[in-house]
Amino acid sequence: MDKFKRYLDNIYENGQFQVLDETRIEWDRKVRNLVERVNPVAALQGRNLEPSYIKPFALHSLQSPLLVYLDGREIYRVLSGYFTYSVYCQHRKPVAAYVLNKAPPNQFRELFFLNELTRCLLDQYFINSSSMVATFLTNWFEATDDSLFRNEKWLTLYPHLKTKAELCRWLGISNKTFFVKKGEG
Repeated sequence: MDKFKRYLDNIYENGQFQVLDETRIEWDRKVRNLVERVNPVAALQGRNLEPSYIKPFALHSLQSPLLVYLDGREIYRVLSGYFTYSVYCQHRKPVAAYVLNKAPPNQFRELFFLNELTRCLLDQYFINSSSMVATFLTNWFEATDDSLFRNEKWLTLYPHLKTKAELCRWLGISNKTFFVKKGEG
């Protein structure tokens, strides 16, 4: 927990914003595995990521840049920026990115993407159904309702939310329906 916070405290000294053009951009391996497992598009309630959905791309890219690092094979590896990267893959236009000077430690790579997902769900409050919130969180963190609040990655991103009651109170949702329905998660 403290190591990730210390890493983030210095992140602006360890990278710079750039516009990436005509470059190879691919998912970081650990993040790609997480993306494939959690399927973020499932949260779009039947919408897809058609190019016409996000216009103009330059503005979208500036408001939601990629977080990347350059690997030893001269490939930019994406750590977060799921929707921007998805549209970039369709258009291959210049894209805004914060480029880290070097790859972050392995144990931090999934945290960047989990933070992106939870920021949209919890911090920007796009879903107010407690059972849907529970389903997404337990899937993303590979946890049960009870084990979520003991999950190391959860505690790294949300150390102040240690119980279901605290999370539900913080979100203003019912903790009586904060559970994963049978057949989900």
